[in-house]
Amino acid sequence: MVRADEIDILVDLSGHSSGNRLRAFARRCAPVQATWIGYLHSTGLAAMDFLIADAVAVPLGWEERFSEFVVRLPNSFLCYGTPVDTPEIKPPPLSRGAAPTFGCFSNLAKISGAVIDVWCKLLARHPEAQLYLKSGALADEEVCQKYERMFTERGIDAARVRLHGPSSRAEYFDSFSEIDMLLDTFPFSGGTTTCDALWMGVPVVTMPGDTMAGRTSASILSTLDLDAYIANDQDDYIERALDGMRNIDELARLRGELRQRLADSPVGDAQRFTLDLEQAYRRMWEQKVTAG
Repeated sequence: MVRADEIDILVDLSGHSSGNRLRAFARRCAPVQATWIGYLHSTGLAAMDFLIADAVAVPLGWEERFSEFVVRLPNSFLCYGTPVDTPEIKPPPLSRGAAPTFGCFSNLAKISGAVIDVWCKLLARHPEAQLYLKSGALADEEVCQKYERMFTERGIDAARVRLHGPSSRAEYFDSFSEIDMLLDTFPFSGGTTTCDALWMGVPVVTMPGDTMAGRTSASILSTLDLDAYIANDQDDYIERALDGMRNIDELARLRGELRQRLADSPVGDAQRFTLDLEQAYRRMWEQKVTAG
C-alpha cells in the first residue's frame, strides 16, 4: 500500500517496541526511511536511512552508535501537544507553608534501585522534605508495600513517601500542585511527563545519561534555557535539587512562567517545530538523491 501510494518519506515511530512495522521498513517501502521518537535507539536496519534527533539527545561524536545517519533538528527533537482544559496552576507547596515536596510521576519501570539510592541520599540531606510518587502500578497494595520497603531499607521513613495510583486526566494534572519539583529518572529519562510538569509550572531536575533514551528531558530543558536543572552526575543531581528547593522565590517565579515559556518554545510551538521538521525532511531527501 505504501508503494502504491508512492510515499516519498516514510517515518517509523515504534522502533523495536510493541506493534512495530520494522519488517515493512526492512523491505524498503519508500525511497527515504527514517526513525523518530518512538524508540530512542538505533533500529539496526540497513534500510532505515535516518534517525531524527538533536544535538543534546545525540551529541556530536555519537554517530557511530547508530546504523542510521543522524539528522539533528536545530532545537529539541520533540514536540509537545499543549493540553487544553488543564487545572489552574497553584503556588508551590513551599509557598503555601506545606512541607517541601519532590515528586516523580514516571512509570515505575523507570524507578530502579539506583534511582531510589540517589533519592534517599537527597531525602537524607533534606530531613523535612517529602517524596510524592504517582504511577498506575501504585494502585496495587503489594507494589506499594514493596516500594515502601525500598525506602525504609535505605533509612527513609515510609511516612515521608506518598504513594498514589492512577487517576483521571484532570486529577493527574492537578497532582502537580502537590509537588515543588519533579525528579527525573535515569538512565531512562522522562519525556511527556517532563513536559506535563513544566506545563503545570513545576521545574524538573534531570541527569542525562549515555544513551538517547536517557537524554530526552535534557533536550527539553535545554531548549527552554533551563540548563540549571541539568546535572552532570549523581552528586550534582542531589545538589541541584537541593539548591532549587531552597529558593522559594525562584520556585514561585517558575510556577508562574513555565507554562508560557513551554508554549512559546520550539517544543510547544507546533508550527515552529513543523518548519524545523520539514526542513529536515528536505535535507534527508536531497542527501538520499545526491547519494543515488
